[in-house]
Amino acid sequence: MDKRSLDLRKAALSSKDDATTENQGHAQEDTPPSKHAVSRRLPVRADGKPTDQKRDAWDWCKLIVEFLAFIALVFYTCETRRTNNLTQEALSASGDQFRQEQRPYIWLTNSLVSPEFIRPSGNPGSPAGQIIWGYHFTNYGRTPALGIEFEEFMKLGDGPFIKTFMEPRQSIGAPLPPNKDDFSTVVSEPGITPTQFAQLLRSEGISIKVVFRYTDAAHGKYEAGFCLNRLNAGAIGYCREGNYIK
Repeated sequence: MDKRSLDLRKAALSSKDDATTENQGHAQEDTPPSKHAVSRRLPVRADGKPTDQKRDAWDWCKLIVEFLAFIALVFYTCETRRTNNLTQEALSASGDQFRQEQRPYIWLTNSLVSPEFIRPSGNPGSPAGQIIWGYHFTNYGRTPALGIEFEEFMKLGDGPFIKTFMEPRQSIGAPLPPNKDDFSTVVSEPGITPTQFAQLLRSEGISIKVVFRYTDAAHGKYEAGFCLNRLNAGAIGYCREGNYIK
């Protein structure tokens, strides 16, 4: 083999090696990266910001925290409202109790008077007259009773309760301070004979009923009522109904 043939052979071998090297380079460039390589590169960003996976996790954490904060706010609001309601109820109950302790209480005293028969003052010899029944009352409370109005009734035998004579409207009373003794009288219709009066006494046939309505300085409205009956033995007793304080 001469020198010229040797040079041509070397040149051919060199060209073949260059082509092989170039093909291998293209093959490396066209080969897709492996899954492990992708997963190792995903969390890495040049600008330092979180990846999509990290951003999703952070958004979920914020949502949970905000939801828990909302629940806490709702609970706090409900508890505050409940506490305020309890406070208002306690203040109202305390005020009601104070008013009940300080309010006036009108009721009878222990000086119970029996019914009497009277004739007209201008005609003492009249065969007929009227029955009167007086009673004492007072204020057992701690504040004066104001604006007192009262209605008085008398019942004879099986008849109904009739308003005291010559008093078609409510009677008006003066202010009644605590412990002051006051007095009033219930008067029957005229035309009662002494015999009828005696018979009514024996049969427990005389009763009176009185209703008081009054206020206090705080404009509270109150009412009390009593009913008395004269027993045949001469004692005074309360009726089965009509006795109350409110």
